[in-house]
Amino acid sequence: MTPINASTNDRNRTILIILGIFLLSVAVRVLTAEYIDIGGDNSEKWRQAHRLVEGLGYSVWYQQTVRWAIMLPLAGIIKAFGLNPVLAYIQPILFSSAAAVFIFLIGQRLHSRSLGLTAALATIIFPQMAQTGSQLWPGVFELGFLSLCVWLILVWLDTRSRTTLVLAALAFFLGWGSRVTMIYAAPGLALLIWLPGRNYKALFSFGAVVAALFLVEWAVFWQITGNPMGRIGIITGTHIQSAGLDITLTEYLLSFLKLSKLKGLVAVWVACLGGAVYVAARGDSRWRALALLYVIYTFLLLYMISGVSPLKLAMPVGTRFWGVVAPFGLLLLLRALFDLKEVRPRTAMALMGLVFAAFLGFTAKKIPPVNSLAQISRDYGLLAPILAERKPVLMRYEHWQPDFIEEHIIAAITGKRGTRVPREDHVLAAIHRNHARMIALFLPDVSQYDAYLEADTLTATDYTTYLFTPPGAAPDEPPAAEIIYGRKLHRAIALPR
Repeated sequence: MTPINASTNDRNRTILIILGIFLLSVAVRVLTAEYIDIGGDNSEKWRQAHRLVEGLGYSVWYQQTVRWAIMLPLAGIIKAFGLNPVLAYIQPILFSSAAAVFIFLIGQRLHSRSLGLTAALATIIFPQMAQTGSQLWPGVFELGFLSLCVWLILVWLDTRSRTTLVLAALAFFLGWGSRVTMIYAAPGLALLIWLPGRNYKALFSFGAVVAALFLVEWAVFWQITGNPMGRIGIITGTHIQSAGLDITLTEYLLSFLKLSKLKGLVAVWVACLGGAVYVAARGDSRWRALALLYVIYTFLLLYMISGVSPLKLAMPVGTRFWGVVAPFGLLLLLRALFDLKEVRPRTAMALMGLVFAAFLGFTAKKIPPVNSLAQISRDYGLLAPILAERKPVLMRYEHWQPDFIEEHIIAAITGKRGTRVPREDHVLAAIHRNHARMIALFLPDVSQYDAYLEADTLTATDYTTYLFTPPGAAPDEPPAAEIIYGRKLHRAIALPR
């Protein structure tokens, strides 16, 4: 075989692997997708994008609507394909799948095809991706643009193409447009550009392009919103003021204790940190920079503040925030295990098998009994005409109940068994959140949102059941549908006349 044919075959094999990774990721993301989150961030993005399409503009400028790299494409999807909220899954599924591809390409370029493929598969079945990869939360977009940016910088290190470096700066800016925490990656990216060749000129060029784009964004937001601080002024005036992130000095110093929120992933977090420390000490300058990017970003997630009087964290600790850099942590961990395989192959394979078995088990557990995309499409087909025709809807809240294993664990710790009865304030919060989600996702006329959201449209019929009566409904009109929902479930059922 000639070198040219060998190169062609290798390139074709890489293309097939990329296609396989992408399609596998899409399949897993569809299979494990959660219903559009009850918390409000996702349905509110959908509502605001719907308003843009209708020419109404945003109802308010705040931390969700300033994420233009998410909102503008979402409005384009609604404009092109319609109002079925199943379309809200397109962006997160595409970005999570693209991120898996770029993790493969990064691993392949830094080490080997085997490492890249293993890291991509770990990213696909990483348990948190069931949620991160199916919601319009900004983490998955930040991950997609960050992985693209890192790969482009690695390509630039080999080619020294100015265009590639500019594209990397653009990818960083798009990540910033998804969420401002992209800035946490800036020190690591700067090290990735500078460490391999101490190239100050390239570092300056990358920074200059990013700064110019930031300046344009600031001017546009000032012009549109009238806020002289631009996008940052909107965020500090809304989210940071109202997010309840105040913290004492002691709590701040002990922020690492909040990693308990990661639950079963705490061990993975520790292992990834260990992998990063190992690679930083043993790897070349590119690996060292990637390890530092991961460590710095993770540290800032825990300790970045947005104010000192009072002391205020920039954002809460949680799996969906760590998920932005978790795939890089997995890549670093696997690089350490690949090195271990050279001296202790059985130990390394056993550890990798343990990680993959745990990921597969937790991911399989997240597969809902009814596919979320199919369910939300059916709910839209039923509820959209009902809300348009101003017919009442029953909303029944189903509180979380432990499964067989959880029941025994809880009983062993607390001694309590049986059905969990939710507190009244939890029920009311869930009712109001689902009320807002229902209207945002299924009401065809977005201009009627505020009227449909009025508190007097809800009437308690039971402890966990409320009747929603749209404004202008016919007197004594019986409910046309019942919604049964919880934190992760939602299904609408037509009621007989």
